[in-house]
Amino acid sequence: MKRIVAVTVGTVVLVVAATALADQVDIPVEEDALNLVAQDHTTFDSMQPPDYNSDCALGDLGEQTEDLVGYSPAGDVDAADSSDDVFDGGLVLWIQQGNQRHAFEDGNAKAVKRGNDFLKTGPDDVAGLRVTRVEEGLGAAPALRSLIKLQNRKGHTANRTIIWDSDLGADGTEVPRASSAGGTGLSDQDSWLVFADNADGPSDGVGTFVLFGKGAREKTSVFNEIKDQDSCVSFKVRIAVPPNSTRYLLFFTEAHDNAEEGVAAARKDAKRYNDREPKKVLRGLSDSVRSKVLNWDLG
Repeated sequence: MKRIVAVTVGTVVLVVAATALADQVDIPVEEDALNLVAQDHTTFDSMQPPDYNSDCALGDLGEQTEDLVGYSPAGDVDAADSSDDVFDGGLVLWIQQGNQRHAFEDGNAKAVKRGNDFLKTGPDDVAGLRVTRVEEGLGAAPALRSLIKLQNRKGHTANRTIIWDSDLGADGTEVPRASSAGGTGLSDQDSWLVFADNADGPSDGVGTFVLFGKGAREKTSVFNEIKDQDSCVSFKVRIAVPPNSTRYLLFFTEAHDNAEEGVAAARKDAKRYNDREPKKVLRGLSDSVRSKVLNWDLG
């Protein structure tokens, strides 16, 4: 069954940085100008809709679609100015309510961009929640920080499943190379995962998902492994947003170049996130926001 996401246009202010936003510019998401730059010139480019395969997000329901839907802040990623094709459409957000899944899209078809490291999209009303995304390219790591604001404006608790879906760039050869649980498999205990098309000398960029930290109230579970024909992977997290309340999810995504040390560097950085070692990566998040993040203990 093919779906088109219903959109409600609205306005919401999400403050995640102490710096003034006087240089904000509204830009259509479809434009190529929406590139975010992180450490080592790692570049994440946004797409709406992304040219990606949604089989991982929809396949376990027995429903697949060829429609291009959703929004990706990682339509393609260049790692350290040298290797690309980390993603063919990454970090697409879906929300499941009952047996229906709906993709986040920028409801205004515009984004608020500041400099080359800050991009806000939304709000979009998805499955009964008002959703806003803020992506930031980090100067302290070759990473994209994704803050997902989930606002429940109704008088009852909203129980939802969030799906974090990515189409990886190697087209069938990208597989897990390291994980927090050890080994190269995928498990619900993995707080981070490293993907590459070759363990020793990957030809495409190396991607790292950092999904939750120590003490998290909600953790992810992998529900689709890599498919040979799709090279996609999805993670899901079940959340409960109290009545008339707001909660957040926080994800980090790293990209490393295709040098032989790429996998080792990605593995090392992912462990540092889980140990909350790089404090700089949390800069700009207020105490109020930190206290409401479900997949990290930042209080």
